[in-house]
Amino acid sequence: MRTVIGVCLDESGSMGQLDREGASKRDAAIRAFNEYLATQQAMTSDDCLLTLVKFSSRARVVQPVQPVQHVRPLTDQTYYPHGGTALFDAIAYCVGETEKTTADRYVVVVLTDGEENESKETTLPQVRELIAAKYRRLPKSFRQEADCEPILFGWQAIPADARAVIITEGELDAM
Repeated sequence: MRTVIGVCLDESGSMGQLDREGASKRDAAIRAFNEYLATQQAMTSDDCLLTLVKFSSRARVVQPVQPVQHVRPLTDQTYYPHGGTALFDAIAYCVGETEKTTADRYVVVVLTDGEENESKETTLPQVRELIAAKYRRLPKSFRQEADCEPILFGWQAIPADARAVIITEGELDAM
């Protein structure tokens, strides 16, 4: 089964700050991406492809779709927080990049600390449509609570035959 993973990584200015506990968000982002990458590299073959899209005030592909084994980890020299947060534009861009390659399954992972404040081309309703129509393939009866932000996290772990997904704070369960 061929899988294409699109990682959408926030590189906005706020990622260069410290979190509430005084830890570096920049170091945490580098570590989180590198750990995710190492896990994918240990678990998968060349049938798993990955692209990295970083975003601040605009989205850009920094590692095109390629076998996950060939993707390079982030370093202090390749991850430099700056600018605003064009989150919605970045999600749409990342989805578009993954869809350029034919696959059985597409996964989009978004790593961000903040809220949208810079998108010029994509709105929240458009992001919701991307998630509902292209990735979850949900029926028209799909419901989402008001004022909830869309998120794709851990979808690759949900079995294809799952009939329901229950999401609570910090937890994802499939039944």
